[in-house]
Amino acid sequence: MIIQRIKIEGVRNLRQVELVPCGGINSIGGANGSGKSSLLEAIHLLSSGKSFRPGEVRDLITRGGSAMSIYCELRSDSGTPFKLGIRRELRGLREERIDGRPAKGIAELAKMLPVVAMVAGSELVVEGGPSERRRLVDWALFHVEHQFAQSWREGRRVLLQRNAALKQNAREAELREWDRLWVEASNRMEASRELYVENLQNALSMLSASGLPAGLGLVNVRYRRGWPEAGAGDPLEWLKSARQRERRVGSSLYGAHRGDLFIELGGTAARHYLSRGQQKSLVYALRLAQVQLLDEQASIRPVLLLDDLSSELDGESLAWVLAAYGKLGLQTFITGTESSRYPLDRWAEHKVFHVEQGDIAEVV
Repeated sequence: MIIQRIKIEGVRNLRQVELVPCGGINSIGGANGSGKSSLLEAIHLLSSGKSFRPGEVRDLITRGGSAMSIYCELRSDSGTPFKLGIRRELRGLREERIDGRPAKGIAELAKMLPVVAMVAGSELVVEGGPSERRRLVDWALFHVEHQFAQSWREGRRVLLQRNAALKQNAREAELREWDRLWVEASNRMEASRELYVENLQNALSMLSASGLPAGLGLVNVRYRRGWPEAGAGDPLEWLKSARQRERRVGSSLYGAHRGDLFIELGGTAARHYLSRGQQKSLVYALRLAQVQLLDEQASIRPVLLLDDLSSELDGESLAWVLAAYGKLGLQTFITGTESSRYPLDRWAEHKVFHVEQGDIAEVV
């Protein structure tokens, strides 16, 4: 996937900019607060309908403005040109378009423009809660397994309705039916997650064999289902035994929404002893393995967004990231205040841009 042209209006301090990136590495330099990250944020917004920063969409609109819009001209891996656009207004209007027609929701945009973003907070995959790691796995499954999105939506619907029944103190017969539906939905989602994590482990093993940044060693990942004792026993019996507690709290205590991805180094949870820089390196390794799997399993080549790449990475780790990601041959956007640290000759194509007070210009 290649972005050939992008126009942004009213996104944070990017009032009206246009960029013609290359298909290789695009280095975006500038002072803090100049708008570098806002450019990556706009691409992420076009792909997912949301920012990678906390807050609501209205917070993205330029101060004093009433709307924002992002327009992209792209070329698929097969060479087919197409156009994507998104618009948001303070009054609530939402528009997403593909080649001028209304899109079928954000999910269709995400399929058309797959993006892998490494941004501030990405290390929460290691040190954060299970939801961060489930999101990592589910994002990949959304792209590589056609039925997973439907399974996820159905599972969410059943979970919400089961929780509502618990809050309303529904009769036992009704709850038993919701138990059955929830166990079936959970099993579908978690079976997909387990298989994907097995493949992810194989990809990580190959990366480990070729060498990872110092301090990481052999990385192991495994998926743990959201049931007691790693899923041993009958899930229906677990729900039955938890009935009174679930009625008290008004929510489901077990199931796919409680699953977790365990990330270990040498048999110990990675979050227990890695520094912030090592956590960031580890997430880069995880994402690299995911990108390789996307290509192998679904022939998908995403756009890479690497925000403030050099932050918290030592020289050796930075060199590893640039070398490993450079071999992928993907369109990549890198930001940093010291973009000169990046050896751009690793990419056959490269361009350098400078951002100053919301204006972007190519450095020739």
